Amino acid sequence: MANWTGWQVLYLQKEQWSALHTTAAILFILSGVFHVYFNWSALVHYVVSRQKLNLKRELLAAVAIVVLFLLGTAYHLPPFQTVIDANDRIKTYWDERSQPAPYPHAEESTLREFAARVNLPLEEITAKLQAAGLEAEDPGQTIGELAEIYKKTPSQLFGILRSRTGRGTTESFSLSEGRGEGRGQGRGQGQGGGYGQGMGRMTLSSLCEQNSLSLAKIQAALQERGISVQGDTKVREIADRLEMTPSELLDWLGQLSDAAAPAGQEGATP
Repeated sequence: MANWTGWQVLYLQKEQWSALHTTAAILFILSGVFHVYFNWSALVHYVVSRQKLNLKRELLAAVAIVVLFLLGTAYHLPPFQTVIDANDRIKTYWDERSQPAPYPHAEESTLREFAARVNLPLEEITAKLQAAGLEAEDPGQTIGELAEIYKKTPSQLFGILRSRTGRGTTESFSLSEGRGEGRGQGRGQGQGGGYGQGMGRMTLSSLCEQNSLSLAKIQAALQERGISVQGDTKVREIADRLEMTPSELLDWLGQLSDAAAPAGQEGATP
């Protein structure tokens, strides 16, 4: 999602923050190694005195703090879990305010690959881009590269392509088109589609809104399976209870809507 939407904090993008995180970690490790090397005698003397362990209160306190953090995080205890939940809320905020990619890392796909994944003719994609003043003559060019050339985000390019003209009407191609020839083909088709890891952090109501699904019908179907959910229930939680992945859950929910749609209106909201 960060790469797809051009996410930035303090003028740094996700890849730059990731690189900074890696180099800072290396600096931290090297600093620790040099510190131990140049202070080895003092450190050994601090722990072992006169051939005996010298368990000072500061040493025991440091060990206790480390153990507390490890156990608190592993067993989801507050305030450690509170921090993790806050992190998830921040990620969810960015996920829900942005148009999701049709499949994970779509910005790394070439135009040719992208066209195949979303079931849209390559000629139509290039025509839509040209109509918006964006030349895309090389089908081997990635979505990300094209976005960088025209100072846009991959999400903005996707917004240009979302609406297309056909049969005299303006239509929108949906996320289901990236899964095959229809939602009804089963769970396996969903592995390449969906929102990637960010979909699990979405709420059920947001998922329904973005995919034109009936929240009430889905709640009723889940209730039949003994699962009571609210609109703000996380997709990941529902998928785990059904022993599905978030993408498989989206496929299953789409099949519910397809089954309820009138003939000739597959995928319509019931």
